[in-house]
Amino acid sequence: MSHPLPAPHRATPLSGAGGRLRRAGLGLSVLVGLLAASGVGSAWGYVEVRILPVKQEFLLYAPVEVQVEVANFQSAALDLGETPGQQPSLDFFVVTTDHVKINRISESWKMPTTTIPPNASKTLTVDLLPLFELRELGEYMAMAEVVQDGKSIGASPGIRFQIAKGSTIWEQRYTAPPSPEDAMGQSRPRTYSLVLHRLESERHLYVRVINPEKKRVLCTTTLGTVVNFGEPETRIDLKGALHVFHQSGTRLFTYSRISADGKWLGSRYFSNMGSAPKMVAGGKDQVEIMGGEEVFPTSDSKWSTIPSEPIRFP
Repeated sequence: MSHPLPAPHRATPLSGAGGRLRRAGLGLSVLVGLLAASGVGSAWGYVEVRILPVKQEFLLYAPVEVQVEVANFQSAALDLGETPGQQPSLDFFVVTTDHVKINRISESWKMPTTTIPPNASKTLTVDLLPLFELRELGEYMAMAEVVQDGKSIGASPGIRFQIAKGSTIWEQRYTAPPSPEDAMGQSRPRTYSLVLHRLESERHLYVRVINPEKKRVLCTTTLGTVVNFGEPETRIDLKGALHVFHQSGTRLFTYSRISADGKWLGSRYFSNMGSAPKMVAGGKDQVEIMGGEEVFPTSDSKWSTIPSEPIRFP
């Protein structure tokens, strides 16, 4: 589980004794050399590490996912543990493009344990957002390494990625009733918004839920692509759940629900075969989709609303 994330990062220059990246002593010159390297993995010893961003640009407060490939060229299996120590573990560093270190948020982060057989590799997907104070727009660089006994036994070259603002196309405030799990019975003030993030030729639609009183982002979750045929439709029910209906393809429409606490409650998909689907208000505070034909029925698949606990924002 991730921890609450503090607001703007207080960057620490990587210089002097206070700029050492690890107790093991990974200096600035080594990091800068790695970050300036190409995307081809370099092996230290018999462990090779490569890191790739899932995409080159991420929306502010949305998950910042990277894929890390660890190749084991040792004669014995490589057991990656949860935390640094005598057992090898995976660790990360993030800096700005002018080599200012981004502070860690949670030192208690634990990666899933995994075993890599000899002459084999594994690829892991990790979200950097709960780990580092990535709360400002701009360009960053990240690297990964495998650490054992406080020393790096394999490190990746650095990769660049950007955090962008996106365009808010809809926003509404609403005070949701108390959560059934809240023994104090406190109401829940919320700000709901839809944000567009353009990536090359595609437009991606995100929903963001904020607690304005506590200045916390509860989620920034992708709802998929959106096309230029009409604006997304929104409704907020009496429980504070947000309903979003948008056209996600030439003949495809997506209906999604997000709770007042930022949890994704599911999506359904419709085509415009026969008639155009539309979102309407039903009886007893129900929201229904009328017309069209439902396709691609969903199961209990879960979309990421990482981090699972709120993010503080400036």
